Amino acid sequence: MATGTAGNDSIRNLTISLMTETIFLKNDNSLYCFHGSLDYIQLFQMFLCFINPVFTIFGLTLNIFSIIILYKNQLKKPSNLLLFALVIADTMNMMVNLNFSYMLKYFGPIKTKPGYCSWEYGITGNTIIYGYYQLCFFIGTWGRGVNATIPVIITLERALAVFLPVTFTKLVTTRSALVSCSLAYIGWLIWNCFAISIGKVAHIEVSSGKFVSINTATDFFRQNYALIYIFFVYFVESLGSWVPKCFVILGCIVIGIRVRVSLLRRKRLSGIKAKLKWSPRTTRTLVTTCLIFAVTHAVNSFISAFVPISGTTPVLTYFLVYLAEFINLINCSSNFFVYVLCNRHLWKIFKGLIRWS
Repeated sequence: MATGTAGNDSIRNLTISLMTETIFLKNDNSLYCFHGSLDYIQLFQMFLCFINPVFTIFGLTLNIFSIIILYKNQLKKPSNLLLFALVIADTMNMMVNLNFSYMLKYFGPIKTKPGYCSWEYGITGNTIIYGYYQLCFFIGTWGRGVNATIPVIITLERALAVFLPVTFTKLVTTRSALVSCSLAYIGWLIWNCFAISIGKVAHIEVSSGKFVSINTATDFFRQNYALIYIFFVYFVESLGSWVPKCFVILGCIVIGIRVRVSLLRRKRLSGIKAKLKWSPRTTRTLVTTCLIFAVTHAVNSFISAFVPISGTTPVLTYFLVYLAEFINLINCSSNFFVYVLCNRHLWKIFKGLIRWS
């Protein structure tokens, strides 16, 4: 089933995945992962086991550089603290692509075509693999939620800097930045603790002495499915998708207009005919980071909205679902390039690290 893959990309699809897997247990044929040609399996395997994990390792390496650069550039500065919190969230977000338990679920060494959508290593082995599966899912979705919230805080911080420069230093301090980031992490931590609590591992005997195990829903989830689904879709998913995206896009537009107006006013008052350039590196770095977030998430939302997920999903759907995850990886890996290209001071720190190494 493709619903399991989309669960990494959408809170709504997480609930659908758990519920459908539970219902399908009534029919042994539903345990099969793929319905269709071998092309489905090969495309699915290409993204899940090779492209996204390799790009994730590359992105993690870049994020390590970003963390070191920000640490050397004084974390006491509110802007650096916000960027640091975002890099940590991005790093956590990418863990969903290093969930090797998920890969074993579809492409274990004893799989047969089309293969069971399960783990097949005995009850003890399956339980250990399931624990790692839940750990990666927990860290990844926690980071994904925070990743959607920090850009909102950054946009608000830059709006205060542009519109209220006199009182900005009083409103935006190291303490206020730390509190804001902590609330974002704590809020999504609570949600993710609940998210993993509604799933469980189920062991199914498929032959004499041979067990397969799958991730399915708890009785609490099944009994309260309608209420939980509404809460997920209309509240939690909104806070992790279109609400922050719209806020960041509108905020960047307003900030850009404000900066443009300030430049024109300065040019008129000074009488300079040459074109004035926008120089504040902190605003440029933060706004560029938010713009990349907005663009990548907008593309992801478009794909999620128009790609149907079903047991008879065509090859195009598998491709678009994993393309959406790849775009998310681009967002999570972009911090390093934004820092060194938009901020000369951070570039100097990076060059110092290269010389030192």
